[in-house]
Amino acid sequence: MKKRDVFPRNILLLVAAVFSIVLLSFFHSDEILPTAFVVADCMDADADGYYDEACQAEDLDCAAAEALVSSSSSQQSVEADEDYVVYKDDVNGNWDIYLYDLGSQGTTQVSSSPLADINPDISGNTLVWQSLVSDVWQIYSSDVSTGSSQIVSAGSGHQVSPDVSSAWIVWSDYRNGNWDIYGLSNGAEYSLIVRDGNQTQPRVVGNSLVYVDSVNGNDDVYLYDLISGSSTQISSSTGDDIAPDTDGTSIVWQHNENGNWDIYLYDLSSAETLVVSKESVDEVLPRISEGVVVWLADSDIFSFAVSSGERSVLVEDSFTQSAATIFSGKVYWVDSQSGSTDIYTLDMGGSCSIDLGDCADDDADISPVAEEVCDDEIDNNCNGDVDTDCVEVACENCSAVKEVVVDCTETWDCSNVEWSSCVNRSSTRDLTLCLVVPENELCFAEEYLPESGKSCSSEETTVAVEDAFVSSVESEQKIASNEIEEVPFFSWLNIFLVIGLLIGYYYWRS
Repeated sequence: MKKRDVFPRNILLLVAAVFSIVLLSFFHSDEILPTAFVVADCMDADADGYYDEACQAEDLDCAAAEALVSSSSSQQSVEADEDYVVYKDDVNGNWDIYLYDLGSQGTTQVSSSPLADINPDISGNTLVWQSLVSDVWQIYSSDVSTGSSQIVSAGSGHQVSPDVSSAWIVWSDYRNGNWDIYGLSNGAEYSLIVRDGNQTQPRVVGNSLVYVDSVNGNDDVYLYDLISGSSTQISSSTGDDIAPDTDGTSIVWQHNENGNWDIYLYDLSSAETLVVSKESVDEVLPRISEGVVVWLADSDIFSFAVSSGERSVLVEDSFTQSAATIFSGKVYWVDSQSGSTDIYTLDMGGSCSIDLGDCADDDADISPVAEEVCDDEIDNNCNGDVDTDCVEVACENCSAVKEVVVDCTETWDCSNVEWSSCVNRSSTRDLTLCLVVPENELCFAEEYLPESGKSCSSEETTVAVEDAFVSSVESEQKIASNEIEEVPFFSWLNIFLVIGLLIGYYYWRS
């Protein structure tokens, strides 16, 4: 009787070892692991003031932020009143103004200019914005109930920064060669504040108009009474005071005297100035409604209740928040957490000041406010990046907001706009297509506008075409060189192990 062949056990073991090593190579990953694996118990276990990042606001009986307007395009410049939210959106390739109805949750496109429409504001049924018409910014308004739109003023210079109340539309106007404040009420236009220096950034509530004036050499905040026609200086310091807002009882603004921006408040009834917040980071763009102030600091949103003096953290995470505003206890802002910039809202009636975002709740040295330590392979500040932004920046005390005011050339980015072909020895480019267009009115004076026309020749055009061709070839070469992916080190190690096992087995058998 013939003996049945049995596959050698040692060969089976060798095959199993080779298979296991090859299988491991498929699980290679460059993903950085989290700082620590801590089960979210929604408790501040390390007592550093921050709760597990996996917690939700609802878990702690706090109101949660919700997406109001979400799309793949970019929403910016949010303003709101009781019934509507207005914003600008580039869904059609350029900035247009949109209206969101809080009741019906429907969205309506208000403007459809082929150029840029920005800086919307709304009060009741009146919506205003600034529109770029033939390289000149002009103010438009729309009646929400009828949908009809019209130009507010036919002045010859730039008109920017519109703001609206129940009785007034105000804006900053450059018709006289410097910035002055003009207004429209009951169909009549008024030159409200016309004098030396620049009067900018008007905000109006009821009969109170706040604005910024540079008449004394630096920017200060002033209050203008629309009934009496008198102005009162509110702030006076060696630093700049900009971005004012008022709810009729208090005035808030951002102040720069110590190298960064802080938030200040002036109480109209007591005539006292309070420091709302003074931190080491820039705190900017305060807004106030019914005695509650909101502002931005390090791309997060904070609040301050005037009556109680309570400060709260409303939104603090690794995403970017901007354009925060408030109306009757509801906060609206632009948020990047979905990958695009969408509009979010939070009802402060159910919110609280509990801080979330702790990525290692068993270590008090790791939290969203911790300093990132270089070369320790730990995400110390819980922003999702390890050992990044852990060195001193080149300009330690620079303020982005300050640079916008002082150096307007930094606010224009037209690198994406190509010059037209050379026709009649001239070439042009459309500034409305620039990647970044400033919203600050100081930056639209003629001396700050980027070059939009230049002389040229057919020879220059030929050189430009040749340069473009060379650049295209170089780009293709770079792309081609990157098509071959580097084999991970872990995969090479697996190959060497397999070869070693095969050689060892060969000598063992022999």
